[in-house]
Amino acid sequence: MDQVFTTKEQIYQYLVQHQDFKCLDANVLRDLADKATLRVVKRGKKIFNQGKHVKSSYCIVEGHVKIRKLNLEGVPTFITYLEPQAFFSIRTLFGRSEIHHYAADAICDVLLIEIPHQIVRGLVQTQVTFSRALLNRVHQMFDTVERRMQEIGSSSAQVRIEQTVFLLKENHARYIKETIRIPFKISLAELALMSGTTRETTSQVVKKMEHENTIKYQNKIFSFVG
Repeated sequence: MDQVFTTKEQIYQYLVQHQDFKCLDANVLRDLADKATLRVVKRGKKIFNQGKHVKSSYCIVEGHVKIRKLNLEGVPTFITYLEPQAFFSIRTLFGRSEIHHYAADAICDVLLIEIPHQIVRGLVQTQVTFSRALLNRVHQMFDTVERRMQEIGSSSAQVRIEQTVFLLKENHARYIKETIRIPFKISLAELALMSGTTRETTSQVVKKMEHENTIKYQNKIFSFVG
């Protein structure tokens, strides 16, 4: 991992610059940093399961996290991805529920700052500016989901898949070794779920996009031409 946090001071300095926490008083932030812990989650491992009791909220320092909403049979019905700087497991901060409403997995090795949930909930109740910052975060999440639904609302499966790929590019792609690519693996099954179609159709459309020299898809990594 590129960043190595070893002290409470480094956690404090990270929180001071974080968009959701920088509004807090320095003394509050130092107390928060003192109670926070660092957690490394290896690629493919679970951060938490849907339906489990909420113990912590999390900041992603490095790496990417996959969020999955599961139905009663344990089949994913919704998938999205979180970038570094994301602060998550915040839905229960504003209600009575103490249960995770989704599952979170490490796509790659992930470095997290883990903060006890009750401490964050206390800040929501006593720090108005912080509460507003988190509400803005929630609104941004809803806006992102709404836009995603609008973008992939076409009746054409091909168009939905293409739009989903380019939304993923817009939200996650970056230059890596002079190539624009998404820095984590996305399976065809996951892309099919996000596009609301079958894996077989998704495979055909991805191959067509490759043939048109729009994308490259190797080892579940999307890269983009031009």
